Amino acid sequence: MQADIFIDFVQEGDRRSNYNFVETFRRILENSSISNNKPITPVVIPPANDNVHNRFPVVTDATNYNVKAPVLISPEEATVFNHYPRKTKLVWNPVPEAVRYLVEVDYYYRNGWHLDYTGQKLRSLMVPTTEFEFNFVGAQPGRWRVAAVLANGEVGVKSEWRTFRYTR
Repeated sequence: MQADIFIDFVQEGDRRSNYNFVETFRRILENSSISNNKPITPVVIPPANDNVHNRFPVVTDATNYNVKAPVLISPEEATVFNHYPRKTKLVWNPVPEAVRYLVEVDYYYRNGWHLDYTGQKLRSLMVPTTEFEFNFVGAQPGRWRVAAVLANGEVGVKSEWRTFRYTR
């Protein structure tokens, strides 16, 4: 389900001010609901470059169980990387109905996953293709998963978590 809320997000100036905007908006929405009384979760899609203005829908937290999870391709489960910088490329197979994909990345923190300790993933964002490249946070374990997103904003079933590890 797609809410009738749109956000203009421009990646300019201080990243912290953009984060504060998103955090404030998230807090407002945590106490909001739409017609089915389920909470809605904002998903920020950063622009492709600093000069582009994007409009995008807020996506609900409801899962459309009719949309299969993408099949993850690489990196394979338990891959160990020994390079720096920690440029990481995630690749998965397309889902026919998808117009974009929700990518979630997490990292191991102290004695568990960061998501389990804080409720927040390292990254959670939308991408229009079946790959995503980023610099991983540190020399430690990480994990990732992907879900298809339909044109109406519904999110399909999330893939399994797949783990990897950086040694430096």
